[in-house]
Amino acid sequence: MFKHLFSIIFIILVSFTNIMARDLYVDYLDGYLDVKSGNSWNPIDIGDVISENDIIKLSDNGYAELLFENTKITLDKDGTYEASYLIGQITKADTWGIKGSAFAKLFNDDKFESRQSAVMGVRGDPQDEEEITWVDDDVEFLEEGKSLYMDGEFEDGLAILEEGSEWFGSNYDEIMFYKALCEYETGRNKEMRASISEMDPESDVEYYGDYVLLKGNLLIESQDYLKAEELFDRYLSDSESRGAEQMVYLMSAFCSIELNQMDLAEYKLKKAISNDPSSEIGIKASQVLGSL
Repeated sequence: MFKHLFSIIFIILVSFTNIMARDLYVDYLDGYLDVKSGNSWNPIDIGDVISENDIIKLSDNGYAELLFENTKITLDKDGTYEASYLIGQITKADTWGIKGSAFAKLFNDDKFESRQSAVMGVRGDPQDEEEITWVDDDVEFLEEGKSLYMDGEFEDGLAILEEGSEWFGSNYDEIMFYKALCEYETGRNKEMRASISEMDPESDVEYYGDYVLLKGNLLIESQDYLKAEELFDRYLSDSESRGAEQMVYLMSAFCSIELNQMDLAEYKLKKAISNDPSSEIGIKASQVLGSL
């Protein structure tokens, strides 16, 4: 009887420990990642688990993607990190609704017409063909690549957009944007980040707000709060840039808090709320403001 009772207690304790476990999972790795448990450093690889009390070290120009309960944080700078701090950042960003690289998934929808660039109208209607006889060299790559992306043909779309990017034409930035989205959908997250970092679109292009949200999410996922805040400030200071303003204010407030700029964070949260208090983002901003 006592042996049976001990077994039940043991099972309960093990289950409770599993529930309380706060571990990171190595989902992707370039370079070297070592973990310090106790007094010794040991190498770890994709598929390994990092416990909350561990210290990890990224080296050799490394790049690592770590998962915590299906939410990701990216390490793209060599250095030493406390696992508990990383888990705290992941949890906080998730609470705020910041999606990191997963934000790219939101662009894959059926609203193809609403996401068409102005360059699609360069050709004109059939009756205008004699009048308009030129197109930029890379526009056909952009049109076909975007169409394939919207249809879910990500590998084919990526191949077309990669070819189009080699022209360095007037549509280069938009080609890189959709190339990045295809890279995300095909599991090439590191390449996606490189594509986004190569972009420098003008603030008046149709997809600029989407670009700011995606790049900002990526920067926050990498804990590069200063660069993210600078990106958001540029967007918010440009009177031509509208549409993503409320979410940008919320994400910028997150960065301000991480940079110990509490008064500025409070100001941005109030701006996010005033934009639309009843929206999901407005409600989230109100909750965060009330917790400060």
